[in-house]
Amino acid sequence: MKFHHHLYLGSGIKNKEKIIRKLKYGAGMRNIYVISLSRGRDQLDCTHCCYLKQRKLRNHLGLVVGLANGQEEMTEVVIQMLKDCYETTGTANIKEFLLERVVSKV
Repeated sequence: MKFHHHLYLGSGIKNKEKIIRKLKYGAGMRNIYVISLSRGRDQLDCTHCCYLKQRKLRNHLGLVVGLANGQEEMTEVVIQMLKDCYETTGTANIKEFLLERVVSKV
């Protein structure tokens, strides 16, 4: 499981490092959603952390770009990503926008 260097966080995420550590080891948490880049044709995947208890699913997850506490907050985080993407590029291609940010950091 890999995390984007500029992780979008919902307001309910208090201890980012603790949550990341728990996600990497498949520890149980309530109401945490992981927003990742889709490996398919879609742009983003939003996954409840209970599905990530399975190692195979954790390893198959794309680059994690956001964390949220609850579905409503997850929607707010995705909207913020979209706003940032549109203000910067003038398009709604979030996947390309976030991947360019990874390349520009290296």
